[in-house]
Amino acid sequence: MCFFIHHQIPYLKGNLKGLFHLGLDDFPQAIDDAVMDSNESHQEMMMQYLSNPELAKGFARVVFDMLKGA
Repeated sequence: MCFFIHHQIPYLKGNLKGLFHLGLDDFPQAIDDAVMDSNESHQEMMMQYLSNPELAKGFARVVFDMLKGA
């Protein structure tokens, strides 16, 4: 879940101006919309990862190094 949230933050920051006019009651729906809108990008990244073994290996190394250093 943290990984997912971490990748939503840049998308949400890019859309903050549109989110600030919402009241607290509307904010959860805006978050839902942002998550759904980011689906296309995640699908593209997933396909690149799954179709490129070298990319997958490099990504695994980066995640491993990040976790090792934590």
